[in-house]
Amino acid sequence: GINAEYGVTKDGSQESRMMRLKADNLTHLYTLRVRGKDFSISIDQEEIKRGSLYDSQQFEPPLLQPEFIPDLTDKKPRDWVDEEYILGSEDLRPDDWNDAEPEFIVDTRPPPANWVERPFFIPDPKKKKKKKKK
Repeated sequence: GINAEYGVTKDGSQESRMMRLKADNLTHLYTLRVRGKDFSISIDQEEIKRGSLYDSQQFEPPLLQPEFIPDLTDKKPRDWVDEEYILGSEDLRPDDWNDAEPEFIVDTRPPPANWVERPFFIPDPKKKKKKKKK
């Protein structure tokens, strides 16, 4: 078989990870493509393997460590509530709360006297202006 080795650490040193590939006594073009966290290996432009760089079944040891390592000893507390929303004991409305009032107040005041309305689109300074005919 053939060992596919890949890997460079953050400090620039080589750290190899191996993957076993089938081989024969002929000349072949081997291609390793890495896209983000995924990879594919092709022999003579025919893809033979595809997977995740996190997969420990593909590389020994895994090329990348998993982003999340589950804590097998972690358990939910006995008083855990699975409801999406709960009312907290301190989350009460103030005494002067009025449900009849609107949630948002619309500003009906006129704009200030020195307010300048600007057009939504502004002219392109690079564009040549048409000359007016006399």
